[in-house]
Amino acid sequence: MEIKKILFRKSMKFLTLLLTSLLIMTVSAYVYTYMYIQGTITVGAATLIWEEGPGAKNVTLNIAAGNTTATITINVLGYGAPVNFTEVLYLTNVPHIAVSSIEIKVTEAAGDGDFTEAKMHIWTNQTGSWTYIASADNPVNLDSLGDSYTGSMSAIDVGWLMTFEIDAVDASPSDGSFTIQVKY
Repeated sequence: MEIKKILFRKSMKFLTLLLTSLLIMTVSAYVYTYMYIQGTITVGAATLIWEEGPGAKNVTLNIAAGNTTATITINVLGYGAPVNFTEVLYLTNVPHIAVSSIEIKVTEAAGDGDFTEAKMHIWTNQTGSWTYIASADNPVNLDSLGDSYTGSMSAIDVGWLMTFEIDAVDASPSDGSFTIQVKY
């Protein structure tokens, strides 16, 4: 009989512990709130886009959706002296990630012999003030097929500024169209 009492006591203690554990588990389940993180990781290149500069009011500039194509019409009034179009177009480094190699190349040259000067100067603001990177001595010649500039853009460089210097030989150039490709 003594054994039955001990077994009964042990059974009661076990049952009490079991019920207490179930109660704690039930209460705990109501106390905790779950949170999750869902994400996607992509690995890709830096993004360069065209943006209109304050000098764009002196030209006709159209930047297509996605900011990857810019169409510019430069209207030079007169000839015989260079005309400068400043702060027309920016090549902007959107995420401010270093770009190790950028090639700007003339793939379609402006009219052969129609210009004494058809240049694009490239500037950087990496130091806090605008400085040439494709210098006055070495601009991108828009009337020279294949002419190019190759450089890099650091993470602190917000972008490059493009200015244009045009001087027509006479009032009626045969073909003033040019195309520049930016490869990075």
